[in-house]
Amino acid sequence: LTINGPVPNLYLRADAITRAAWQTGRVRYEVVSDVPRWTAPDLRATRNDRHHPGGPPADPALIALPAPLPDRARALAERVTRHGGQARRSRSPYDAARALESFFRNEFRYTLDAGPAPAGADPTLHFLFTRRAGHCQEFSSAMALLLRHLGIPCRVALGFLRALDVADDLAAA
Repeated sequence: LTINGPVPNLYLRADAITRAAWQTGRVRYEVVSDVPRWTAPDLRATRNDRHHPGGPPADPALIALPAPLPDRARALAERVTRHGGQARRSRSPYDAARALESFFRNEFRYTLDAGPAPAGADPTLHFLFTRRAGHCQEFSSAMALLLRHLGIPCRVALGFLRALDVADDLAAA
């Protein structure tokens, strides 16, 4: 990612680009990014040390779990990603992610009206084992939890623009 042009009060981090909220006025800049065209065989060849010893180690921040995973969640991750009755390590990280994607697509329902988890319940575990319906943040959190248990690096990236911000930007253009 490269950004060309004077962009005052723009803060670049490895995981985000932000602009100071108090800044007003137009800022003109150009962003250039390289979007790779990965194929399924390319992604299957991707290795990490847990799935394929000798591969590059995974970033610890991208495989950390917030708390020990309950046995039933560990069992679910391993059952869904097991390939032909073989141990999970026989699958590539790509195939495991696709198996989880298929699991969520076929056995869960998307809705904005699911409501919160009961008081005291872990929201992600409630989504996985009880409600089995929810919105994008619940799907992405559950998938990240299961992928990280498998040692597959991942992160959840969410964001939005308020409609007012977009309307202001269009009016200024």
